[in-house]
Amino acid sequence: LADLQAASGAHDFLKGAFSAHLATKQQLIKYTFKNSDELAADPEYQAEFAQTEYKVNLANIPQGTDIVTKIKAALGPADQMKAKYTEKLSDVKIPNPNPEIKEQTNLAAITNIADLTTVLEMLKSSNNAAKATKIKKLEEELKKAQGATKVTTKTMEEVCKEIKEKVPCNENLNCKYNDEKKEDPKCELSDKGKQKAEKEANQETGEKDGKTDCSTHQDQKSCEAVNTAGKPATCGWRTEKDNEDEKDKVKCRNGSFLATKKFALRMAALIGSLEY
Repeated sequence: LADLQAASGAHDFLKGAFSAHLATKQQLIKYTFKNSDELAADPEYQAEFAQTEYKVNLANIPQGTDIVTKIKAALGPADQMKAKYTEKLSDVKIPNPNPEIKEQTNLAAITNIADLTTVLEMLKSSNNAAKATKIKKLEEELKKAQGATKVTTKTMEEVCKEIKEKVPCNENLNCKYNDEKKEDPKCELSDKGKQKAEKEANQETGEKDGKTDCSTHQDQKSCEAVNTAGKPATCGWRTEKDNEDEKDKVKCRNGSFLATKKFALRMAALIGSLEY
């Protein structure tokens, strides 16, 4: 091959390619382990440590910093480093890069980049599968928890219909026993019960249509007075949720923060932060 580095007319790209070709013929430098004492005295490592630890060049580290002492403290005793960073690699088990071999191998036995890349992809795939399983389990737990917190509310008419005896029926001011009726249920809504049922129905319709404006109530007592016992809260005296206005202000707002909503948000946060 012509010496493209010396050729004045050669393109810079060709010169670079030729330099890379020559580099392949150089003898590779054998890896030599260095302990914390040796690394602390190595100018190149000191420069790397300064960038990592202080985000500055070695010459710009804080005045009075003993870089040697800092490195030794970070890496630990010199006599323990080899066991920690080199010898223990023989104890680390990883999947065999050959998928046909089910038995695991030692990390120290991997000697080329291709096999390391294969193992890395295998571990990524395994971790993704484990994460998917974990997410599915959390979603099932969330669904179960939400189902357990559902409240089944009965209408006033349904409450009356379930009362079979005359005395307990009439004891409920919202019900009356109809002796003239031949078929069950004979326990029906009283006039008072009909009025209450109509009020609840109108209130529920207002909630569904979004007509209840909780922000018109200026104190906690009047805010919570619109709620009906046994039914989801129409208004709540609380701070912001779900990107409402005036985040930190306590005031009367529509709805209440149900425990299941809190649980759902926590689960979502947990799923989003899963790491393997």
